Amino acid sequence: MFLNGILWLSFVCLLTLLGNLLVILAVYRSISLHSATYYYVASLAVADLCVGVIVIPLAILFELLNPPPSRLLCNLWHITDVGASTASILALCVIALDRYIAITSPITYPTSFISKHSSFVIAAIWFCSAFIAGPFVLILGERSSLKTNKSLSEEIQIERCEFPSDPIFIIVSSSVSFYVPLIIMVFVYGRILISARKREARGDDG
Repeated sequence: MFLNGILWLSFVCLLTLLGNLLVILAVYRSISLHSATYYYVASLAVADLCVGVIVIPLAILFELLNPPPSRLLCNLWHITDVGASTASILALCVIALDRYIAITSPITYPTSFISKHSSFVIAAIWFCSAFIAGPFVLILGERSSLKTNKSLSEEIQIERCEFPSDPIFIIVSSSVSFYVPLIIMVFVYGRILISARKREARGDDG
């Protein structure tokens, strides 16, 4: 069962690597894809690529090696995991906003901030992700938890590389990295659906 889990993670890692590399290459090579929308998609692919290249392989490593080999690798795992996940969900949120403006305001969309300044928006996504991942993991997070097992009347401390459990870190990271973007995406796609139905109704009336 353990070996099957490792093989499955390795397969997911390979698919993640190949799929996102193809997306990035397509956006880079195809001039027709040189637009704000596809730049946001490429940013999403980079975030997911970090998961496939760093997060999943380190997860496999920590499953195979116990205790963890070093503090540096443990912190790298946590920072990349939180940072890439945050960048991914924020990119999805920006893509939703981009599509909403493009659909509801097609005339003014080319001059909108989200369309004209995609590089600034992408930089903001990664800055926010780095801020959540770096300082919060290193300052509020814990490198590991020391679990005590009793064996033959002797206490043995087993050190594991576990995810930070500080309450402030959990609340802030989960809010910024998941709940707030999720609420925005649900609202935006709901508005897109309503707008599409209104247009369809006007078309039927016409």
